[in-house]
Amino acid sequence: MKKVKAWLLDDWWLKIVSLVLAFFIWFVVVQANNPTDTKAFSNIKVTLINTEVFDENNQVYNIVGQTDTVNVVVRAPKSVLSSLKASDILAEADVNDMVDGEIKIVYSVYGNNSVESVKGDRDNIKIELEDKERKYIQLENKYVGQVASGFMVGGMKADQNMIEISGPKSAIDRVVSAAVTIDVTNAKNSLSANVEIVLYDSDGREINENSIAKQVDYVHVDVEILEIKTVTIYASKSGTPAEGYLYTGSIQISPSTVQIAGLPSDLTGINRLVITDSVDISGTTEDVVATVDLNKYMPAGLIFADPEFDGMATITVFVEEKEYKSFEINNSSVVFNNVPTGADVQIVSNSDKLSVTLAGLKSELEAMSSESIVVAIDFSEWMSDNNITKLTSGTYQIPADVYASGNVASPIDVILEIKISIE
Repeated sequence: MKKVKAWLLDDWWLKIVSLVLAFFIWFVVVQANNPTDTKAFSNIKVTLINTEVFDENNQVYNIVGQTDTVNVVVRAPKSVLSSLKASDILAEADVNDMVDGEIKIVYSVYGNNSVESVKGDRDNIKIELEDKERKYIQLENKYVGQVASGFMVGGMKADQNMIEISGPKSAIDRVVSAAVTIDVTNAKNSLSANVEIVLYDSDGREINENSIAKQVDYVHVDVEILEIKTVTIYASKSGTPAEGYLYTGSIQISPSTVQIAGLPSDLTGINRLVITDSVDISGTTEDVVATVDLNKYMPAGLIFADPEFDGMATITVFVEEKEYKSFEINNSSVVFNNVPTGADVQIVSNSDKLSVTLAGLKSELEAMSSESIVVAIDFSEWMSDNNITKLTSGTYQIPADVYASGNVASPIDVILEIKISIE
């Protein structure tokens, strides 16, 4: 035992020198095979830790400048650096350590103990604190583009009409409106889509602010596309004018046609819009003008295609004073119908013409001629009306029927003196 101790103590300084020399040689060999070097990493994002503190205080933070992005240099053996990625670099700042809006950045490499040093080009991240605010904004529905010809947008409906936003008060105060916009270009059928919500300022400019959080980013929107059809408006009259006046047969409607819109299935078979309530002209001596609301007569599911048209229409039923005009009719043109067998009939008159006065509309009377008027006697009808079963020779006063076209009639009975001879 004493010999061992003596050996350890003999030339002890030589032994220490030898040990140091051996370590140095080992270190040189290692460095020669795996030397230490540096590697730079750019645009490393600084992670804030314990930010829930801000939520508890109803505050939000904003990074000042670009202080949350740093460049980092790592010193480590080459074997470590060769496999090191930017995602391995940690740059963290604990908000609990904030002093006057600055937080110290702590650098490290995730899961690696062989790194000698990690240094960034910035020591602190700077933030600004602001009160957090919430606000509800009315959600508008908009569309862009033109639907296909003959179609229109009937309406838009989103699954919600309000949106809640939250964020820094200064940012929230800028928001005055929110909208969803869908493209309807060349659409012929109804559309349905999830559409992104866009925020706007008071000048109508889009706000892209990362600090503003929306309750939802998208809403579901349905757009109804309707087919357009032009239809005629139809109206009618009831009653008769006062004595001495006539309905002209003309009804004017303004507008005379309208464009209606609806689903193709609802438009099938609809070619006119009927005003079922007639215009009463009873006892009138002048044109009757009525204003009606066409909305009352619109079939279910249809609307007017023009959003500015209020549905009001004006109906004018034209009435004129009755006029009179006399016509000369040749006696030879008088028609005798159902003359009894064996009877000879002829008109007794000092003239070969008879005068017929007709009453009616001025335009119809002016268009009429003597040749268009028919004067006729029906002997069978005359005998029946007068209970005559057998004719005898003699002269009789017999009423004649006057036939004229249109709304024209003889206001005075035409009585002809007829000589009847029985063989």
